[in-house]
Amino acid sequence: MPRQRLYFENVDNLLIPYVYVLTFKPGELKWDKPVHYYDAIPPFNYVGIEELDESLNNAVIYFSDFIFHENYSKRFGLNINVIKSRIQSHGVDPYVIHQLILPTDDISKLMSMIPSSERKMDFILI
Repeated sequence: MPRQRLYFENVDNLLIPYVYVLTFKPGELKWDKPVHYYDAIPPFNYVGIEELDESLNNAVIYFSDFIFHENYSKRFGLNINVIKSRIQSHGVDPYVIHQLILPTDDISKLMSMIPSSERKMDFILI
């Protein structure tokens, strides 16, 4: 399961989400599969943006890359076919990617898919 982190900035004692990052171990993300499912609740860490590891190869993902199933509300799917095509269109081998980053604009949509009773912390979206 990927390490999940919501990186934030602290502005006037408010947590402002910056990016949601999924970090995978080498070989953990199977690029030859059409979908990758993972548990979207624990462990979910909230970390200051200064701790983001920019040394890892990463790719941007979007809310539209996620797959949700009403019977599995605590599991999110990633449309690997779409993500892989996007990465390859930029001339990058997807097998070197170890982090998938969801930008600020899509965080609120993704967080709305997590039942509020499962969230470890509330945050402010601007």
